[in-house]
Amino acid sequence: MGFDSVRAGAVAVVMAVYRPDLSSLERQVETILAQSDVDVRLIAMLDGPGAEVPGLDAILSLDQRIETVRSASQRGAAETFVTGLEHALAGSWVGQNRAAIAFADQDDVWHPEKLAATLGAMRAEQSSAAHCDLRVVDENGRLIAESIFDYEKRVRHPSLIARFFRNNVTGLVMVMDQETAAAVVRFARYRPSAWYHDHFAAFLAAVRHGIAFHDAVLADYVQHGGNLVGAQGQRSRADRLLQLKDHNREAESWLDEGGLLVDALLDSDWPTESGRSHLAKLQNLLRKTGPSGLWAAMAALPETRLSNPVAALNFRRKLYSVFG
Repeated sequence: MGFDSVRAGAVAVVMAVYRPDLSSLERQVETILAQSDVDVRLIAMLDGPGAEVPGLDAILSLDQRIETVRSASQRGAAETFVTGLEHALAGSWVGQNRAAIAFADQDDVWHPEKLAATLGAMRAEQSSAAHCDLRVVDENGRLIAESIFDYEKRVRHPSLIARFFRNNVTGLVMVMDQETAAAVVRFARYRPSAWYHDHFAAFLAAVRHGIAFHDAVLADYVQHGGNLVGAQGQRSRADRLLQLKDHNREAESWLDEGGLLVDALLDSDWPTESGRSHLAKLQNLLRKTGPSGLWAAMAALPETRLSNPVAALNFRRKLYSVFG
């Protein structure tokens, strides 16, 4: 139950790898293996035959704590992470050491205390997962933002229903217990297609024993042209649900798929009593309005208002307050 199932100081790190810049990968691997006060194992998941570049094997063979797993076909980052969790859970080291499990990207920088601090947050709150803040830097190490939460105007402690509509957890700073990792695998077929692995894992943790937030900057997110998502400041970021003109069909599909996830969770034994209560509220909201009705209400706002980043931010905050 929560942190009770995790031994302090043991973490299996699942890293998705696809045609990495070797210098960035080597730096990332070094900062993972150099974590203080934590026994670490790194599982490098190569996403298909096209993931490899000359010199990759040399980096992934530098330390006996690294395990390399090759996929026969390219699956994309989200599915690669799910497969990595499944592989980690099936391994003897994770079970014998009651290890927590963390995500890692292939090109970021972890501060030495990142894992120990987030494990400490899990322990303090007896939560299913934990995460922290991070800096945003460019590929040359130049600072873009001191805090991704301030840069993207993220809510530090959102409600469960708010988490459904917008993720506030960056995968590279998330750590979870084995129960949550197993739930990501168990419910993988219900993951909304627009949700990345970190959004999905954080939502599942939130309906169990919650996700703790350690409000400190403990990693550098490297922003470059090859990022799958990328950090975006308030002026350049527009949430999928606010991009009304271009993403109407996508938003309706997103809400439909999210509704199926909520139904599946309520039909299972995964949520706690509190999580079940919040899920029921969300289910009622989606059934009452329906994805089309909810979308129509949002689309009624003039596009001129939504094109203004301040107005869009205020609308998003109002939306979150309504949804709990």
